[in-house]
Amino acid sequence: MASLQFGLAVAANSPHKTVAQYLAAARAQAELADIGISLLGSLLHFLAVEFIAQAKTRGVIVPYKGGAPMVTDLLGGQIPAAMDASTTFMEFHRAGKIRVLAVSGEQRSNTMPEVPTFAESGFPNLVASSRYAIYVRNDVAAERVEQWNTALHRALSMPDVQAKLANAGYDPLPGSDSAAVVSFTQKAASRWLPVIRASGFKGS
Repeated sequence: MASLQFGLAVAANSPHKTVAQYLAAARAQAELADIGISLLGSLLHFLAVEFIAQAKTRGVIVPYKGGAPMVTDLLGGQIPAAMDASTTFMEFHRAGKIRVLAVSGEQRSNTMPEVPTFAESGFPNLVASSRYAIYVRNDVAAERVEQWNTALHRALSMPDVQAKLANAGYDPLPGSDSAAVVSFTQKAASRWLPVIRASGFKGS
């Protein structure tokens, strides 16, 4: 139904206006390479791991219990950069309090169209987003699933529904069928399982 991108952000008073500028400084000063995240063991976590690896910095992940304390430390200069869902950063970015340097979608986010993607910033393989779908039990009749799917497609095509999703920070999608949801899940697993395993992270 909708997707949610992730973003790399710095404080508004940071001299870095682009990913390239940030990485140049981070490679020169190791302490600038550390990145705050709001949730260990999530897609966000492994996106940050992959960014640090591809950027070839010596950065470490700084975990927080939620986006609010992380943004507070970003604004206060306790951390040099942070990664989180675009919804965490959107209002602060619009208010000029933080600067989102890049987002993780295949295309720019509808909510922050001025922000380039990681692909545009030199990281073509750094593409990731959370997808929101509706699930039912396996024993629900195919005819009923098709009815619901048709109704959801109709709802998602309504301009006011799309506007509400966009205003909340989500990128509206036209909707899909069961096969497309399964395909996306399988592709995401094959993309991220090697990164998870290589990181050595083990959940509690």
